[in-house]
Amino acid sequence: MNKYHLQKQFKRFIGISPSKYLIHTRITRAKELLRSTDNSIEKIAEEIGFGNVSNFTRAFKQYENITPTTYRKTWIEPQITILDEDSFERID
Repeated sequence: MNKYHLQKQFKRFIGISPSKYLIHTRITRAKELLRSTDNSIEKIAEEIGFGNVSNFTRAFKQYENITPTTYRKTWIEPQITILDEDSFERID
């Protein structure tokens, strides 16, 4: 089986190209690491297979519409829910 036939069959069965599937898988793993570790963005980029942090940041932003740093901050900072005008509830 040649490369082009394999790509066509992959897309037929999975619904996206192999390269998009790989990026999606890497971004999904990056999101897990951003939520669960203190590793630097550079370290995470390297761990998921991006040789260049700029390429990782660009791909992450393309898929998630925010940067990896902003994504991490949304998981680290406590969220506050307004119950009424005079009371707040902290959600960790």
